[in-house]
Amino acid sequence: MSELPKGWEIVELDMVGQFESGGTPSKEQSNYWSGDIPFVTGADITNLYISSQNARTFLTEEGLNSGKTTICKPETVLFVTRTGVGRVGIATEIMGASQDLSPYVCSAGLLPEYLCRYLSSISDYLIANCRGSTILGLTRAFVKSLTIPLAPLNEQRRIVAKLDRLFTRSRRAREELERIPKLCDRYKQAILAAACSGRLTADWREQNPDVETASELLRQILTRRLKRYKGECDKCSLENKKKPRKAFSDQIPLIESKLEISLPKTWVVTNIDFLAHVTKLAGFEYTEYFRVNDVEGIPIIRAQNVQMGKFTENNIKYISEDVSNFLERSQLHGREVLMVFIGAGTGNVCLAPQEGRWHLAPNVAKIDVYEISS
Repeated sequence: MSELPKGWEIVELDMVGQFESGGTPSKEQSNYWSGDIPFVTGADITNLYISSQNARTFLTEEGLNSGKTTICKPETVLFVTRTGVGRVGIATEIMGASQDLSPYVCSAGLLPEYLCRYLSSISDYLIANCRGSTILGLTRAFVKSLTIPLAPLNEQRRIVAKLDRLFTRSRRAREELERIPKLCDRYKQAILAAACSGRLTADWREQNPDVETASELLRQILTRRLKRYKGECDKCSLENKKKPRKAFSDQIPLIESKLEISLPKTWVVTNIDFLAHVTKLAGFEYTEYFRVNDVEGIPIIRAQNVQMGKFTENNIKYISEDVSNFLERSQLHGREVLMVFIGAGTGNVCLAPQEGRWHLAPNVAKIDVYEISS
């Protein structure tokens, strides 16, 4: 330890207070329990000041005075010496203490708050000195040998007050930081709502009044789609092959908008069925052919890989290349939108990865988009 300030001393805790031993009254004595006096264990020491709000069990007067537990008066330091070593608090009312605790009564020259802050600062040292075969804890001899750098009483008060202010600021900063993800989510939702209602591009429309309407875009998509399909049919006819299946709708749907927003005049409401082709792995395909392994083959995309707006490449599973080749319609090509359609994460969407070869897992569908931005 570095040199102490003038007026400070290293003293054993036994010199400036007294340790007691906690204990638990018999559970078989029903008259000891379900009273209104808090009985605290190591798990109940979760903040600096401990009251009945922290306790999970309560004693009667008979239980408290049974001689099987320690009666802790207000300002007793509740020092956890097993099952949660390193925790420390201060009793704010009369309570009983379990064998997890070594309650400590400070003398007039030692502030309970000062002792608590010091013990918290050496929690790693305390944990490293735990012993035991089944339940780790601090031995009685070790606890009684503990020392503390003792400051003059007025300086103890100043130290405690300074720490309280710093910890209050730290707690407020932590609470503010915890709010940031929620604020970001709200901001993102607001931006998405503005984008999908046309508000985000209102200035752009003013500057580009002659822009092609969405209705015209749908007509052009349909024209190209029909021309492409006719070409495929003509090719199959020349090769004496079966006419190909239509991958997309060949009619522009007439849809009455159910959106509770006012859309720009150049926009139109349509549906996924016209814009894209939706595919998911059929149940019989999964049960008959899917054999997942952890090592090699074609990686599959499961629900846990499809987060809202983000593809996460973790805990990847694989199927054989032969199976992926056979189940061609559920292969991925990097242009698709992925959506979880069953189980945990239902409704999550993200873009399919564009690097490497991937395959759908049973709980993810692909929305195969052509001629519009996925």
